[in-house]
Amino acid sequence: HKKNLKKQKPKKSKSKKQLEPIQNRIYNFARSRIRKLIVSDADSSRVYALIQRNAHNETIQLDTRKFELWLKSEFHRSTNLIPSDSYFNQASSLLYTEGLSDSPRETIYNRVAMVENTLYYDLGRPDWKLLKISSDAVEIVDMDETTPTFERKQNQREQVAFQIAQDDSALDDLVTLLRIPSEIQQIFKVQLISFLLEHIPVPAMIFTGEQGSTKTTTSRTVKEIVDPSSGGNAIAFPRSNNDLIIAIDQRYLATFDNVSFIDVEKSDTLCTAITGIGQPRRKLYRDEEEIIIAYKRKIIMNGIGVTIERPDLLDRCIFYNLRAPTEDERITEEEFNEKLSALLPRIFGHIAVVLQRAFEIRDQVRIEMGKKPRFADFGVYGEAISRVLGYDNFSFVDDLTRIKEQQETEIIENHPLVHTIERIMKNIGHYEKTINDFFNEIRDIATLERLNTTQMFFPSSANRVRNSIQRISSNLRTLGYEINISQYTKNDGIHPKNRFVIYIDKVVDESISTVSTAQTA
Repeated sequence: HKKNLKKQKPKKSKSKKQLEPIQNRIYNFARSRIRKLIVSDADSSRVYALIQRNAHNETIQLDTRKFELWLKSEFHRSTNLIPSDSYFNQASSLLYTEGLSDSPRETIYNRVAMVENTLYYDLGRPDWKLLKISSDAVEIVDMDETTPTFERKQNQREQVAFQIAQDDSALDDLVTLLRIPSEIQQIFKVQLISFLLEHIPVPAMIFTGEQGSTKTTTSRTVKEIVDPSSGGNAIAFPRSNNDLIIAIDQRYLATFDNVSFIDVEKSDTLCTAITGIGQPRRKLYRDEEEIIIAYKRKIIMNGIGVTIERPDLLDRCIFYNLRAPTEDERITEEEFNEKLSALLPRIFGHIAVVLQRAFEIRDQVRIEMGKKPRFADFGVYGEAISRVLGYDNFSFVDDLTRIKEQQETEIIENHPLVHTIERIMKNIGHYEKTINDFFNEIRDIATLERLNTTQMFFPSSANRVRNSIQRISSNLRTLGYEINISQYTKNDGIHPKNRFVIYIDKVVDESISTVSTAQTA
């Protein structure tokens, strides 16, 4: 008998996709959804991807939980597969490694970017739309390969819906609501708008005043206009310098509430944040790898009395002294929020138009100004903004100079070392003594007049005199003192040979250098 052989069905050959290792499929899928990989030029350990999601583009950082969740969700939606985490980890690791080695280094912006004289503002919307302001137009555009790349921090909120339109009364209504004193309204308006200029250093905005003078409310309102955030728009001043660096890095406009004293280390951090210099920081606790976090940020602080002893930081601040409302002026928080909510769309739309018009006249203003004030770029842009707001030509520069001179005078009057030098030079034009004798004299004056010698910049010993004087050199120069510290090399009995001697002279010529040192003590 012949055997009845069953015809076997030929085996179906697997497609190339089925034969491809799953981690490769995940990797190739991710590459198909990524339009661009970028390494942050501020932190070389961060790699970002410009991805396609629905009908728009957005930015996501690789090697993060957010990227992992996005990749899993998109891969499952496309393939209906749910591979194990290990496959996603392998694919993500390869993408991250390739990004580090092969991708261009670019600036990753937080909320605002200024590129080639054009301002881009991340509106914080789900569709990642940007507000684009140039000297030619104000428009809403998509983020893509041709625009600056933005990242979004967890604390960021969406900007209020607004109409692009000039509204000259919007800022007037704002300063009325906030009760900004009339003599500082112009510089307040200009500085508020200048906070949107990402590329230039803008002085920190410091609100001081007695309890109940709405310092916190004013700080939060400025923050809400420029860079709305979750959590009330203001945070407590960090205790550690590392926490301060992180807090600033996470926000375009960092607003610190109830600040009292700022030490030297934190002063340096705030100075570098304002001017845009990198900050070294370890990647992780106990990690030997040091990374440089580079940023240029805008700063607001408030407090009953914000004590800043570092002249470098004081020079980078504009102080606004606020008063408490009268009984007739006092309104409830609900009433304030209702009025502010109605104002915000008008204010932001108006600011966009003001900036566009300021960009039109910026170059002409720069030519007309000639000599620039401290913070030269802020002076030029501020003057242009001031003119667009309807103020007289150069009134902003004059106002800024007046306020800074008044501020410097108050600093000088309150500094204990400056005060003791003033007392020494009260009735004389020339002074010279050894550093030791000078230190004993200023210490005795400080004790007699009960000055606070515990402050950082009053020398604690004779060998700290030189550094303390150098830190307040600009203040002493304003008062008209030339100070020279040098080693006495003569053997004439006037001073012990080889001892360091301090010479102080009252001068009139402002071109004289304030502090010079012949040798290191």
